[in-house]
Amino acid sequence: MAIEAGKWEMTSSDNYGEYLKAVGVGMIKAKLAEKAIPTEELTTGDGPWELSVTSPLKSTKLSFTLGEPVDNTTADDRVVTSTFTTDGDKLIQVDRLPEGESKVIREYSPTGMAATYSGKGVTATRVFKRL
Repeated sequence: MAIEAGKWEMTSSDNYGEYLKAVGVGMIKAKLAEKAIPTEELTTGDGPWELSVTSPLKSTKLSFTLGEPVDNTTADDRVVTSTFTTDGDKLIQVDRLPEGESKVIREYSPTGMAATYSGKGVTATRVFKRL
């Protein structure tokens, strides 16, 4: 299955606050982000792709070209370098942080998306339903 554009809302989350703390997000922001229910919207096509994440705390939007590094301002206002690639139905995001590297693998299906976050030995998962 190819990755299709769409919009998803989070339905469950496991260990996300611990992952955020591991990759350098402050404790208060990590606790707030852990409780928020975000939506993600992905636009694909021949030109740059766009990933928007919206939550009650903050909204971010990033345009990127597959395989090319791009400056990315995280939800907690840190600037990192992100590179996106695909593997079948997976969108793989690798972030270069001052603390090291983190990775987000978003796996898409006709009804939803599962995101696995990993960094500094900590893994978290979040499940989203397609809107």
